[in-house]
Amino acid sequence: MSIRKNSERDVWASDNSALIRNIALLEVGANIVGACVCSSYFLIFDPEHSLSQVENIIFIAVLMTAALMTLSTILHLLWEKQLLQIVRLVRNDLEIPSELLKTGRRKILNLPFFSSLICVVTWTTGAVIMSAYQFVKCDDTLVAVEKLFLSSKIFIGIVISGSITGAIIFFSLEIISRKVWPHFFPEGRGLRTVGAYRLKLRFKTLLIFFLTSILPIIGMAVLSYNKAKMMLIMDPGEVIQGLFYLTCFMLADSLILVIIFSHIFCTGIVNPITDMEQAMAEIEKGNLSVSVMASSNDELGSLAQNFNMMIEGLRDREHLREQYNRRLREYNLHLEDRVSERTSELQAANLKLAETNTILDDSNKNIMASLRYAKLIQRSLLPNTETLKSDIPDSFFLWIPRELVGGDIYFTEKFEDGTIIAVIDCTGHGVPGAFMTMIACSGMMRIVRDEGCHDPADILKLLNSMVKTTLGQNTGHALSDDGLDAAVCFVKPQDKALVFAGAKLPLICIRNKETDIIRGDRQSIGYKRSDLNFNYTEHTVRIEKGMSFYMASDGFADQLGGKENRRMGTRHFKNLLVKNSHLPFEKQQELLIQAFNEYKGDNERQDDVTVAGFGF
Repeated sequence: MSIRKNSERDVWASDNSALIRNIALLEVGANIVGACVCSSYFLIFDPEHSLSQVENIIFIAVLMTAALMTLSTILHLLWEKQLLQIVRLVRNDLEIPSELLKTGRRKILNLPFFSSLICVVTWTTGAVIMSAYQFVKCDDTLVAVEKLFLSSKIFIGIVISGSITGAIIFFSLEIISRKVWPHFFPEGRGLRTVGAYRLKLRFKTLLIFFLTSILPIIGMAVLSYNKAKMMLIMDPGEVIQGLFYLTCFMLADSLILVIIFSHIFCTGIVNPITDMEQAMAEIEKGNLSVSVMASSNDELGSLAQNFNMMIEGLRDREHLREQYNRRLREYNLHLEDRVSERTSELQAANLKLAETNTILDDSNKNIMASLRYAKLIQRSLLPNTETLKSDIPDSFFLWIPRELVGGDIYFTEKFEDGTIIAVIDCTGHGVPGAFMTMIACSGMMRIVRDEGCHDPADILKLLNSMVKTTLGQNTGHALSDDGLDAAVCFVKPQDKALVFAGAKLPLICIRNKETDIIRGDRQSIGYKRSDLNFNYTEHTVRIEKGMSFYMASDGFADQLGGKENRRMGTRHFKNLLVKNSHLPFEKQQELLIQAFNEYKGDNERQDDVTVAGFGF
């Protein structure tokens, strides 16, 4: 590192020389404060004056203090040797070796730790010497335990004073040394120096709290204890008055310590934050050349370093943005020529597209008109609503195709001896499914009306044959493989009986909230694999008052929805039927539609939905 400008060189050398002078003044001032604290300790908290019992104690204390201060000064000079060498090189405008600069950076960071450590070690050494001297030279009439107690009081008093002195030196040097940090770390990243110790803000706060709060409280407790003992041998009034004066003195002493440490600590926090606020104000103005000095070896220093890294990232990004904009302008110049060439082509393509859209719109209108008419045709195949109400008063028939037309249908036919009710679920939905429902409905009419077949099992067998032969799926060269599932009931009110047969679709019987599911045979109708000779199973149910019967396609139970977006399932569907089975059938239909829509939510309808319910 080289300092070329004379003004910068002079400032650099002047700041570092001032730092070394301030360290010496701080050492003297802090030790004077420590001496005052130590004197207060022996005057206030040690009324027996343990030191006064030792002869020549003043001489020994002065001699020991001079020796320790000399040792401390020598250690400081050895520690600051590299710093002084760097200052001389800068004054002479000479190049600073990299290894020397690394050593100087590490030592300038560790300066508060080292100085406070020397102070604490010096005072602790003095405490050991003084307590040991007191133990050896005190009155021989005292037993060993009493000597040890008096020595420990001396040791504690001196160590407490040294700790306060060390804390003052540490926090003060942190502030003083920050003035020269920019000279050693012009890039603002001093915390990355190898070998630099770091003291976190949390520990600093706890240390300040202990020195300004806990330690005075302990002192007040000891003072109160000593005065309480004196009340046994002295006038209590005088003791209390003395305690009052000493308490006021202690409070004033504590307040001074609080002011000193709070000012030092807060200055170390406020100054870095103020620097960052000023830097952020410059960044808001668009000035990205600013940086913040990492002026403390703690979390605030890390924050400052990260802030500088963020600014560097912003500068890099701004540089990239400028490059991108420059290239974008160049590209736009070339693009304008291409755009003019393509505009005419796009205009011609748009004209052609508009013609195509007109044709598609017309075709779509024709298709939708055809589908709407197909819907009318399919609805005409369903039983008449008024006829259903007169034939089966207690009933509902829910039919919701997925599209305009669907692959589900229901069928009813009334005879003198009873009524046929069927629910049919054909392959697919939409137009293909609607064609299948026409085949199924035509087959049912032929079987029931023309051939007079009323037996559900025979109806399913005949329907299987008709669908399979109509689609040519009874041959080996059939192109399609379509069919249907069905549930057929023949209700005979006079005989109080219901006959049921099913092709994969079940009949659900509910009486007094009890459910009985009569499952259909696992044999679909009309598919290539469907057996023409299969005989469907017939089930007879005795009709009792209060019974309800339900047949449904799989569209209701297969609907996706709910919180987990899963299919509703047969169990949920059955529980809905049981829950509402005691209500009128019109109300049941309304509640089923409501429950279906709530479960579906915003999902699309999965399949056609058909549910037939009737009761007695």
